[in-house]
Amino acid sequence: MIEKLISSKIAKPYAESFFSLAKKENKFRVLTPNAILLTDILSVDTSTSIKTFFKNPIISAEQKLKFVEQVFAKYLDKTTINLISTLVVRKRAQYLKEVMEKYITYIYKEYSIQIVDIYSANKISPEEEQLIIDQLQKITSRKNFKVNVYIDKDLIGGFKIEMNSQSIDLTVKSQIKKLATILTSGSSF
Repeated sequence: MIEKLISSKIAKPYAESFFSLAKKENKFRVLTPNAILLTDILSVDTSTSIKTFFKNPIISAEQKLKFVEQVFAKYLDKTTINLISTLVVRKRAQYLKEVMEKYITYIYKEYSIQIVDIYSANKISPEEEQLIIDQLQKITSRKNFKVNVYIDKDLIGGFKIEMNSQSIDLTVKSQIKKLATILTSGSSF
């Protein structure tokens, strides 16, 4: 928890600068796919080795910069490479994923895109996902959503929606807990 707070605090100014530069140079269409690509790469289980590589004090900054140039230069815009290089030089490259995630949240905010996390016991079909979005559009008056769907086998059935700091819990597990509370309190339904 504390590590996440520290990484978020470190990532914020870099993400803000990257966002400001992208906006100033009108490069959202180039830099946002770069950020998504990096986030995807760094989210894969094997990415811990990349993070460990960047964090390793034995590996020199020159070696890390060479790695960045050899691995990322052919896939990423020069502005993104410059950001990664700055993080390497300042010994902050292990926070690259957090910087990119924060940048993406700024993009969503810029374009009024609401992030929605859906937790379900089973895979949600595209039709079900669209029904949820349609209902969210009605109750929030927002038009654009970025939906993340997560499978959580602990839920038994149903789904839970999280947006901002709000949660709509329509899971079987939640209903069972409510029923248990009613039964143990002696209340009648």
